[in-house]
Amino acid sequence: MSDAFAPEYLRELATAFGVPKVNAFLQTFVLPRDRVLQEMGMPTEDEWFQPNLMYRYPFVIHENELYFFGVPGMRRHFEYAFSDIVVRSNDPRARELFEKWFEDYVGRSLERVGETVLTEDEVRKRFNVVGPCCDFAVLTADTVILLEAKNKALVHNLPAAERAGTYQSRLKATVVKAEAQLANVEAHVRCTPEFERLKVQKVTVTYGDLLLGSGRFLYSDGKDEIDLPLIMSIDQLERLVDAVLSGNCTMNAFFAEFKRRRSVPAERLFSPAQLLSLPPFSAARQPKHSLDCFNEFLSQLFERLGGQEETTNIP
Repeated sequence: MSDAFAPEYLRELATAFGVPKVNAFLQTFVLPRDRVLQEMGMPTEDEWFQPNLMYRYPFVIHENELYFFGVPGMRRHFEYAFSDIVVRSNDPRARELFEKWFEDYVGRSLERVGETVLTEDEVRKRFNVVGPCCDFAVLTADTVILLEAKNKALVHNLPAAERAGTYQSRLKATVVKAEAQLANVEAHVRCTPEFERLKVQKVTVTYGDLLLGSGRFLYSDGKDEIDLPLIMSIDQLERLVDAVLSGNCTMNAFFAEFKRRRSVPAERLFSPAQLLSLPPFSAARQPKHSLDCFNEFLSQLFERLGGQEETTNIP
């Protein structure tokens, strides 16, 4: 994604879809100042904690002058444009479909590993789960990996600085709920003779809008940090899957190393993304699988934009 605006990539897009369609797509990144003022309104006190106040308006045009508010805003706008549209939608069906598709995509990503992947119904049946259940379980030779997909807009309206109780309340139906679901399934796994001696790893998968180094403050039951689920974005999960497929590591080795580092201050990492950039867990930043999905999405998007077909390059 970070190379999406490189000249070489834009030229390839122009060759594949034609200059008019590509230009129409890129034009959606440029907003007139009047519209920005109308949508943005007066900045709230909380917004001053944002690294970039203009993160939703990467380019603004005013009196025929184009103003660029930095690469971070542009990347954020591009990467989350589709999900932001769904979040702001008043159509419940659109949100339901987006959440379902996200869960389906997580399942397909896990299946690429080549291990046994159980869906929620299969998890309930395999471990006789009563009560809250997670979306997926991956069974390997030495590990049971439990995953819960949460595709809500976790931080769309979340304050940047607030009391712990406020965060607990705002994330109660998502991240906090996921921890309870995963913990309940883990308890049932421990009671299943076939799996009672295997390691259990717990993961909450988001679409990437929540960056949380430690979730201890979200829970009031005093659990040790090592027992809490690891929060990963779908992008990070995809990179881990590619690292596993390349033979660099196993999923359990990754989770075990991240947990080990949590207890060593000098080696502690804030995010799983940091560990994914270190050997042996590092893999291609843009694996073929992700590029194929991205290009298929772009193809359908440009078809909707319409316009005449041209194969010349963007100037």
